[in-house]
Amino acid sequence: ILGDDASTVLYFMGRNLARKLDIQSIEDVVHFFEKMGWGNLEFVKEKRKADVFHLMADSVALRIRSSIETDFRLEAGFLAECLQKIKEVPCECTEKIHKRTLMVEFSVMYDQK
Repeated sequence: ILGDDASTVLYFMGRNLARKLDIQSIEDVVHFFEKMGWGNLEFVKEKRKADVFHLMADSVALRIRSSIETDFRLEAGFLAECLQKIKEVPCECTEKIHKRTLMVEFSVMYDQK
């Protein structure tokens, strides 16, 4: 339906959704992911200019195994906007799908001023 722009539209839909919520901590983000049925989001590590998260759940595994091309751009956009609100610096998020372990790794990059 969205064509070539689908991943961009989904990313910004995720960001817009996060703007409407009162997210104040990583715990709030993790709780929201669980309540939405997006999966279990785990904060893995903080690097100098990025935070790394893993997303795992049966629903994530089903999406990864599906014969339909799938991505996690909505979740990435949501996570980027949430971290931007929490850290108060511009953030962007990329995701990497690990088909062998049925997990998604999100890297939220930011500029520390």
